[in-house]
Amino acid sequence: NGILIFKKDIFDRILESKYLFFDKTGTLTYGIPQIRSIQPQNTDLINILLNLEKTSMHPLALALRKKYQFLYNDLKIESTEVVGQGVSGAYKGQFY
Repeated sequence: NGILIFKKDIFDRILESKYLFFDKTGTLTYGIPQIRSIQPQNTDLINILLNLEKTSMHPLALALRKKYQFLYNDLKIESTEVVGQGVSGAYKGQFY
């Protein structure tokens, strides 16, 4: 389920907790990140992002494709993904 337990006594310690704080509310609520919108709404830039992220399995890339797939137009961008660092590529002389 995507839970990483790094200390064996975590369940014992959690019972002693009075307060719990969470980040990434959308991930906890829906199980996957969701994108509401990108501001400013630049459809050309969103299409470039979709092309860069088209093969990535990162949860934010999946959320981007789910939200904006209707804008996708193949630009033949070759992208490189470095785990933990992101995706990069060039289009019309611009590096993204």
